[in-house]
Amino acid sequence: MKALFVHPHGRNWLGNLKDISSIFNLMPPLGMMSIAAYLEAKGMEVELMDCYARPMPTPELVAHIIGSKPDVVGFSCTTSSFLEGYGIAHSIKEQAPEIKIVFGGAHACSVGVSLLDTFPAIDYLIIGEGR
Repeated sequence: MKALFVHPHGRNWLGNLKDISSIFNLMPPLGMMSIAAYLEAKGMEVELMDCYARPMPTPELVAHIIGSKPDVVGFSCTTSSFLEGYGIAHSIKEQAPEIKIVFGGAHACSVGVSLLDTFPAIDYLIIGEGR
């Protein structure tokens, strides 16, 4: 089994306000890194895509993810990175519907299970600290 984690870049999508999302989202994805380390220790193959460290256009990112042949793709999103993350997830589901999509992070925790009703490309949510 292979897991691939994505830390999307994101942007301010609140109209004409100054976009400061890069300042607030520029952080190492410690939660995903911790989960990845745990899974690797249990023998699972893991890859992490940090869109701050390695930015690339969405089609190229999606092609890389699908080409990596993961069984599951996990996203950790703040509110400002959620729509970008979902766009990536939606593209993955359109091209490779067998890949399971998991969302966690601040946005999933604050909005909760209603995300599953509104964003059908998401298969699972992680609410709270991933354990």
